[in-house]
This record gives sequence, C-alpha cells and structure tokens, in this order.
Amino acid sequence: ENAKKKKEHDPQHAKERLEKAIKGAPRQYQVELFQRAKHENIIVNLATGMGKTLIALLCIEYYFLEKKATTTHSSNNDCDNNLTRETIEQKKDDDDTNEPKDNGAATSKKQIWFLVPSVALAIQQSMTIEANIPSCQVETACHTSSKSVQARKVLQMADVVVATHGAALDLLRHYGDAFNLSN
Repeated sequence: ENAKKKKEHDPQHAKERLEKAIKGAPRQYQVELFQRAKHENIIVNLATGMGKTLIALLCIEYYFLEKKATTTHSSNNDCDNNLTRETIEQKKDDDDTNEPKDNGAATSKKQIWFLVPSVALAIQQSMTIEANIPSCQVETACHTSSKSVQARKVLQMADVVVATHGAALDLLRHYGDAFNLSN
C-alpha cells in the first residue's frame, strides 16, 4: 500500500497518467453506444482508433459511480439524493468495510470485469482506466494472478479487474467462492 501511495506522488507516474488520459468529448455515436450499453448487453465492433476504449470508460465510470452512490445511500439514511463525485470518492476513501476475509470467501463487493485478449492489452487498459478514473481501484489479472493467495485478495478488493480471458476463466472456475458472476 505504501508503494502504491509513493507511486501516486511520483512525477514520472503523474506524467504517465496524463499521457494515458483520454482528452476531448465523446463523439455522438460513442454517446449513443454508451446509452445503449447502459440498458442492454451489446458488443461494440469498431475499427481501430474509433473509440471503443472511451465507450468502455464511460460504462465503467457510470457503473462505478452508480455502485458507490448505492453503497453510500444504503449505508447513510440521511444521505442527499444528489451525490457529487467528490462525495462518492470521499466515501470510498473512508469505507473499509470490504476488506477481504481471511478464509478467502467472497465478499459482497460488486466488481466490474474488463476482458481483453492479451496480457499487454490488460496492462495498457488498466493504465488507461486508472488515468481516467483515478478514484477507481483497478487491478490486472493475468495467468500468474490466480496462483498467488495475496494476488487473489488484491483482485478481490478491486473495483475493476482487467483480465485476460484465461485468467478470468481460471479465477471463476477454481476460486468461485471468491470470484463469481453474481458479484
């Protein structure tokens, strides 16, 4: 955890985050696809450079903030219905109720899973999500992640897990008590 805090304040890390941040507003077709994705399962098939990652970021941010608003609202009865992003981020910083169980059992924490075909793409997309949604805890799962108890605990606590298809299958198949689709 101290290493992560040091990394956040490192000027080189800040430069890398800025380079990965997506600048500009989404195009109209991206907004339309995002709106559809909020209400139904869709597959976005666009050419390279047409903005699939931005659509994914919009979806991740939408569900991440919705999840935080629901968690904040349900744990605070006199909570204002017009939560701001800052309020949600502060609640995330203050909320330590989702610590992983020592026995490895699943928590009730909801997660967003982002599947990619390669380890290189998993790392790239993790960095992009971190750069664009800094309040979101993002972890990368690849073939070695399922082998370590500590790595699984870290993955279990993440808001977003960016995983290769094989790592996702392995975690769901062999560690279903900690990772399951109902979360």
